[in-house]
Amino acid sequence: MNASFQQLCEKLSAAGVPDARYDAAELYRFVTGRDPRLDAAPTPAEAEKLAALAERRAAREPLQYLLGEWDFYGLTLKVGPGVLCPRADTEIVCEAALELLQGVARPTVYDLCAGTGCLGLAIAAQRPDAAVTCV
Repeated sequence: MNASFQQLCEKLSAAGVPDARYDAAELYRFVTGRDPRLDAAPTPAEAEKLAALAERRAAREPLQYLLGEWDFYGLTLKVGPGVLCPRADTEIVCEAALELLQGVARPTVYDLCAGTGCLGLAIAAQRPDAAVTCV
């Protein structure tokens, strides 16, 4: 068992981080490039970087900011402070918009207060005929 990964899970859980085990696994993969379930332990340099990221996550800095990118509706988007993180539940909004656009030729779509632009970008990817503007 990877003791470093278990400690990371415990630290995030104790800090009240929702889905602490998931976040710990994502941070571990980000730092080491390896699956924590199959890895014996991080190197000393990796352990130091993991500890720093664990502190930030325990302080409730969003996982997306720590990783610097996040997947949304089949796209990988760069994210950072000052922009709302793309969320899986927002994909439902994207699906609803795409459903409303069915049968509409060359639709015009505005993504207002777009932040990352995840909705507009996902709609543009799914509907190349759409004129999408993100503001």
